[in-house]
Parts: sequence; structure tokens; C-alpha cells
Amino acid sequence: MKILHKEVYLRDRFEKDLDDYIKWFTSDTEWQNWDAPWEKGDFSEKEYREKFIANLKLTLPIPRRRFEICLNNDEHIGWMNSYFLDEKKKKLAIGIDIPEIKYRGKGYGKMSLILFINYLLENGVTNIYTQTWSGNKAMILLAEKLGFEEIDRKKDIRKVNNAFYDALTFMLNN
Repeated sequence: MKILHKEVYLRDRFEKDLDDYIKWFTSDTEWQNWDAPWEKGDFSEKEYREKFIANLKLTLPIPRRRFEICLNNDEHIGWMNSYFLDEKKKKLAIGIDIPEIKYRGKGYGKMSLILFINYLLENGVTNIYTQTWSGNKAMILLAEKLGFEEIDRKKDIRKVNNAFYDALTFMLNN
């Protein structure tokens, strides 16, 4: 599956993406300072490779809950993912990662989120959320630009670099 835009597109994951992920989890890791930095831990390349290959063999759901982000020159620059916030699977939260700094601040994240949101809405998802922490100012601004409104704030429960931050949940106001 492929969802096109004039500068980026979203597509399913391929085996050729594995080397990018290994790089992003071993050497180009600055992105982890923004995406749940309190979850940083040990990375096993062997285990990751095995799980990655196994996941490629799974039947993908409709609507898709994950996409890879590529530039129109086919350069793989990141990914979109989603997860449910509730047991009834009615509240779907979306996330984005563009690991390399050189691709940030160019509008690729915004375009990718718009593509993913439109895809989900067109496929029957009615409640779309996103979550971040109060230290991730770029994600907060992007979420607000796209029409997300803060609906929940848990004070001082995220500890990053010996400072406490709030956990934030936003809902798309569509």
C-alpha cells in the first residue's frame, strides 16, 4: 500500500528498511531524546532483526496502523505508528518519528501526519489521538496546528534528564 503526496509518501514496511532501523537505533539515536526518552534501554540488533523479519510475514490489518515515511525520491526518512489507548479499541493514538535531524523542520512530518489522519478517517476511524510529553515542544506545536486539542495532562510523571514533565494526550477536533 502506498499513499502519495507531492513531497512525501507513506508505504508499507519492506525488508530493505531494516538497515535504516538498525542505524536509527544504534548510531543516529538523537530522535530518542524526543520520543519517550524515559523508555531508553538496551538494544539487541539480533533480536530486533528477528522480530522485524517475523513482522513482515504478518497479514496487515485494514486500516493500516503503521506506515513508513519516504520522500518522493524514495529515500526512507521515518515512520508513522498507532496504538490504542483503551481496551475497547475505540481510541487510536498516532505517532511519528523522523530520526535524522536533516529531515526535520521541512514540513515532512506535517504532511505525513495529514496523510495518515486522512487515511484513517477515510477508513472509518472516528476518534484520533496523539500523546507526547511537555518537553517535546515541536510535537505539541504540530499537533495543535493539525487541529488536536489537549484533553488530558498528567503532571510531573515523566522524568527526563533529572527534570519532571507532564504526560499529554490530545484528540483531533474534526
